[in-house]
Amino acid sequence: LPGEASHSRAVSIRYFNLYRIVVASAFAIFGGVFSFGQKAPEIFLVTIIAYWVMAFAFFLLHAGSPHYGERSLGLQTALDIVMLSVFMYASGGFRSGVPFLMMTSIAGAGLIGHGRMVLGAASLATLAVLLASALCQASERIVVLTSDVADIVVALGAAPQVVGRDRSSRHPALAHVREIGFARSLNAEPI
Repeated sequence: LPGEASHSRAVSIRYFNLYRIVVASAFAIFGGVFSFGQKAPEIFLVTIIAYWVMAFAFFLLHAGSPHYGERSLGLQTALDIVMLSVFMYASGGFRSGVPFLMMTSIAGAGLIGHGRMVLGAASLATLAVLLASALCQASERIVVLTSDVADIVVALGAAPQVVGRDRSSRHPALAHVREIGFARSLNAEPI
């Protein structure tokens, strides 16, 4: 029975590694169709390549090794979470649906692994989703505090992301933006 259990575990790990290759390939093939990577296409492309290489390398390493430890599974799961977090960021945040793939990776690791590794992976995934979401939201909102900065923001094409301006910012592209006060007497509540 111990040999049968280790064989069953090896088959599960092989399928788990194959799942990673399928996910990376699906992102590469269908990413544009489902609007993945729209926020940061360059980061998305580099991450797809890195994730696919990682998945394929782990698949080959496991295929040639009869021993597969918890550290290897933990490393793979952590890399899944990191890569999928970058996918999530490049795709505009948690609304992209990428966190569901993280849950799949954690569940798969939980079925194969032992001990507290799954709790660590779940904690890492939670922090990664929060960080990626915060980075996505932080880059979407701009407050302009002087007229020269307003001109620069408009020249860079970021006027649609401006959510507040001071009274001195009179650029026509920012006419729709809420006024939050004047230079040194800004109202922090709207910000």
